[in-house]
Amino acid sequence: MGTIVDIAAVVLRNDEGKFLLVQEGQPKVRGLWNLPAGHVDSGETPQQAAIREAFEETGFNIRLSSEAPIMDLFKPEDKRHFFIYGGVITGGNLSIDGVEIMDANWYDVDEIAELHLVGKLRKSFVYDAIAQVN
Repeated sequence: MGTIVDIAAVVLRNDEGKFLLVQEGQPKVRGLWNLPAGHVDSGETPQQAAIREAFEETGFNIRLSSEAPIMDLFKPEDKRHFFIYGGVITGGNLSIDGVEIMDANWYDVDEIAELHLVGKLRKSFVYDAIAQVN
């Protein structure tokens, strides 16, 4: 079956009820919108990875809403285990690298639903996770 890779992601909502998505810059997924997310490094918990990845991809310091993920998805066909957390911004400023992440934007649920319908989300669980916390 191969090695399973753990991925941690975070759903961030602002005071206006909009959610932060990042636009992927990597070749295979270039232009698709995703939650701030990335691999769980060796010796790191999924919670620590979600906090680190949120900072690396957005420039925001965050805290998790809960130690438990809002979604825990195992996708054997992708060889991925996704841990998706709710998060709260505690500081920092929106900042992207322009390479791994091309853009970042705040979207309301209807806009994210439209992105989902036209195939512009990296994975369908992005919409599912946002709908779950909305």
